[in-house]
Amino acid sequence: MIFRQINWLGVLPQFVLMLGAMSLFEFVLQIDNGLILGALLFLLVTFALQNLVPMDHRNGLRAIRNYNYEQAIECFEKSRAFFEKNEWIDKYRAFTVFNASKSSYREMAFVNIAYCYTELGDWQKAKVAYQETLDNYPNNQMAKDAISYIEDVENGVVDPEEA
Repeated sequence: MIFRQINWLGVLPQFVLMLGAMSLFEFVLQIDNGLILGALLFLLVTFALQNLVPMDHRNGLRAIRNYNYEQAIECFEKSRAFFEKNEWIDKYRAFTVFNASKSSYREMAFVNIAYCYTELGDWQKAKVAYQETLDNYPNNQMAKDAISYIEDVENGVVDPEEA
């Protein structure tokens, strides 16, 4: 389960930077096809930033898609450590990596680690990880819902094989 909620205000800086790059080439430097060159430069920089800076996060998502949850946990732990050490990159991600997600990379790492434990069938570690998510991000609805579900499984209200 991989999803991303968009912070539409975070898209604005990206749009402004793209227009700036296009304008620089077309009107300031007066290069033929400057709008296209500016757009291509913006896309190249965006691609590089989004693939290089959160590399461990992306590797974790790839591991989830390949059902390799142990590897995904390792990747998300590395990602979380990176963004804890470099909090400003995550805080200003709309500018630093052109990411307009409502959730920070650190928050996504917490949730994804918990999700991986759920997929591995380790309900206790999953519950602890979701609780850790809530300790750091009290409004995270996914963690709240997941803890409720895990408690239903623990109490025999829900059979995880049928869900």
